[in-house]
Amino acid sequence: AVRVQADTPSGISVPRTAAQQRESARAVPLDALRAGDLLFFRMSGAAVDHVGIYDGAGEFLHAPGRGRGIERARFDAPWYRSRFVAAGRFWNDVDGFRAGTDERAR
Repeated sequence: AVRVQADTPSGISVPRTAAQQRESARAVPLDALRAGDLLFFRMSGAAVDHVGIYDGAGEFLHAPGRGRGIERARFDAPWYRSRFVAAGRFWNDVDGFRAGTDERAR
């Protein structure tokens, strides 16, 4: 499960748009995906315009459209896989440690 911790600043700066996030994130190969990694998609046009958060179990969370809530979708669904561009990560890849700290994630 993906856990968001909003009470402690991480020191990670994440750009606003999906395209900017893809450019700034460290690339992650599909066989190395972990919960919390970002999945970038082209839903329309040539630019990356959609992002989801991988849950670590073959699904991802995303906001499919204005006025709709957060939804869970299967990453292996043909509709999403055909629009998938890349995966990325914004935190250190140190086993179990939060980005920018020496504190072990709980």
